[in-house]
Amino acid sequence: MRGNELLYTLRDSALDEGKVKELTNALMGVLDETIISQLVPELLAAKCCKQNHPAHDSDVYDHTIKVVNGLPNDRILRLTALFHDLGKVSKKVKGDDGYDHFWQHQEASAVIAEAVMTRLRFDYPTKVLVSILIIYHDLKVENDYIKIIETIMQLGNEFIESLEKSANAYQPIDAKEAGTMIMELLFLHQLSDLKAHSPEYVQRKLPHLNELIKQLGMLKIRG
Repeated sequence: MRGNELLYTLRDSALDEGKVKELTNALMGVLDETIISQLVPELLAAKCCKQNHPAHDSDVYDHTIKVVNGLPNDRILRLTALFHDLGKVSKKVKGDDGYDHFWQHQEASAVIAEAVMTRLRFDYPTKVLVSILIIYHDLKVENDYIKIIETIMQLGNEFIESLEKSANAYQPIDAKEAGTMIMELLFLHQLSDLKAHSPEYVQRKLPHLNELIKQLGMLKIRG
């Protein structure tokens, strides 16, 4: 992997052998839930994690499968979707409003993803990128050009700083280019994630997300 090719290579690279390839293949197209559950037994606990909240109409497991199925056959996106809510199992609490809440589940989910991907011997850049997408998957971005640029730079710089912690030497990556691609992945995940929520919640949140996606597309055209 070299320079600015790194992120693009991550999305469409020749897959590693062994369990990495096995899990990736199971995630593509029609999901092989049996293989996925064998390789990621942490997923099974999500079947018992109900979500008593107006935004949801399914348990964490069914929601996860809906999100994965709603995405294109992209390795990074589908790995992100697989892990993005698994931290809810340990973070579930009943609020004063009587509903279930899962505060800070994003970080807990990223910890699970890191542990599983390390166990299955995923490459370091994939682990970094998936972890970032999981941590920020509920990020609320303002529909403002300056705020979007600031978020892009934040995501790009965080990715670069994480890569620098690796023992491997990677060529310099442009923070804006990296951040733009990460935000594109983030919005694609958020779109599938949103559509796996309750219809009322989707109706309320979809217009804003569509506007953000439109803004990002215009920003990419401007360069």
